[in-house]
Amino acid sequence: MPVGVAKGSDPFVLFAARMAALWPKSAPLGLAVSGGGDSLALLHLARALNLHISVATVDHNLREGSRAEAEFVAALCQSFGIPHKILTWQSWNGRGNLQDQARRARYRLLAQWAESLGLEAIALGHTRDDLAETFLMRLGRSAGLDGLCAMQAKRPYLSKIWLRPLLEVPRVSLRDFLQTQGHDWLEDPSNDNAKFDRIRIRKAMVSLDELGLDSATLAQVAAQLGRAREALAHQTHSFAQDHVQIIGPDVLLERASYSGAPVELLRRSLLAAIMWVSSAEYGPRGANLARGIQALLAGHSVPLAGCRLLVEDLNFRVTREAKAASAPVPATQVWDGRWQAFGSNLADLTLGPLGAQGLLQVQSWRESGFGRVSLLASPALWCRDTLIAAPFAGMSNNYRVSLIPNQKDFYHSLLPH
Repeated sequence: MPVGVAKGSDPFVLFAARMAALWPKSAPLGLAVSGGGDSLALLHLARALNLHISVATVDHNLREGSRAEAEFVAALCQSFGIPHKILTWQSWNGRGNLQDQARRARYRLLAQWAESLGLEAIALGHTRDDLAETFLMRLGRSAGLDGLCAMQAKRPYLSKIWLRPLLEVPRVSLRDFLQTQGHDWLEDPSNDNAKFDRIRIRKAMVSLDELGLDSATLAQVAAQLGRAREALAHQTHSFAQDHVQIIGPDVLLERASYSGAPVELLRRSLLAAIMWVSSAEYGPRGANLARGIQALLAGHSVPLAGCRLLVEDLNFRVTREAKAASAPVPATQVWDGRWQAFGSNLADLTLGPLGAQGLLQVQSWRESGFGRVSLLASPALWCRDTLIAAPFAGMSNNYRVSLIPNQKDFYHSLLPH
């Protein structure tokens, strides 16, 4: 422990208690450290707890001085004898939501870095203030229960475990800790840029504090909503096990059961089915999903988020939309995020959608039990323009295709993580 760290100080006590619950002390751990006060406090607290850490700093390469900030963290880690790496993002094309793309890139770079070191978990410096700010931002966007729930202290994502051990600690306490210990930190100039929603929320919270809506209160509300979400997720999981089937490439929701159930059960199950079929990281926007549900309950089939939602006599069927499916890939690779082929001489073949031209080459496809819409986007093996196999259309030729995530994974996705 560094000289002068008092074990009775709130940040250290809260951090130590949370880490004890989240991760084995002896296990290697990655830290994401930007150089700001929150993440540098995370670094110093991890050192004080004698954790086995490696550190990475993401340079988003979006403003002057960002490289110098990353190098500041690198030099600090070098002085402590802690492994450090600067990860640089160079992929933004100037279009789309910058903050969202930067956030996704940051997680992806950190996950790749952790994988290269054999690290299973990465700790982040989010505080109680971040939790409260996120709650208010999502409230302003009319978020539902899932969006308003508290950030999770432990979450699987991109094949890594992401830890947030400082969610119970206010930002001001971390600054006090750093000042008491004589540690410097960097101030990101974008933290004063009011064009960002989070910064406007942060400034507005000064007024909200006077109304009793401080970060502690908002964090408590978010935590209560999180417990409600957990109960609802378990109910959805139980209901789906009785009323949802995965048949070939499609997910079937029992129409009568879901039509008579609370609409939230249908919303959650349908969202999971869409993400499952499309292999999407994110589902459709809430308003679009609500319109899709309204259409289904009114008896109308609709396209949504790369899928087709089909109304049948007994089921609501979620199938892949052919025009949204990925382009063909070598048959030794995974196609459309979820299909893997098995058979001989795969190196000479490609794996892709059956499509209309392929369907014309399968005379008996109507006997397969799948409709035309489902089969158009179903996986098929090709040798240039010649169809070799279309397993779901009834043309296997000793080839088969299998889902990478299995059926248990679908039901598991309905549970809280």
